[in-house]
Amino acid sequence: MKRIVRLTESDMVRLIKKVLNEQMQQKPEDMVIECFTENMTLRDATKIPTSCMTIGLKVITSKRPPNPITDGQEFLSCANDLARLVQKDPSYAIEKITSVAQCIIKKASSPVMS
Repeated sequence: MKRIVRLTESDMVRLIKKVLNEQMQQKPEDMVIECFTENMTLRDATKIPTSCMTIGLKVITSKRPPNPITDGQEFLSCANDLARLVQKDPSYAIEKITSVAQCIIKKASSPVMS
């Protein structure tokens, strides 16, 4: 025999938030790697420099893109390491860091948590 369960609107909201939250659980490192992969060619994303991983993890916690002035040394290390890795000029690397940071912010900012 089937049972009919009555749920209030607040029960439904709580249940939906719980399900979405469980689906969105992702390690911060995986989020950074995923954003680098989405924003760079496969050849470029074969090895993400440690300095860039550090910047990516910092973006997750601060929910803001890296700033060359306030994040100075870390930002420049990432830009230089990335430029060397992909054999392109630092302006290309800075553009990629910015797009990766926007991706991370988007993934880290869950509308469910608002």
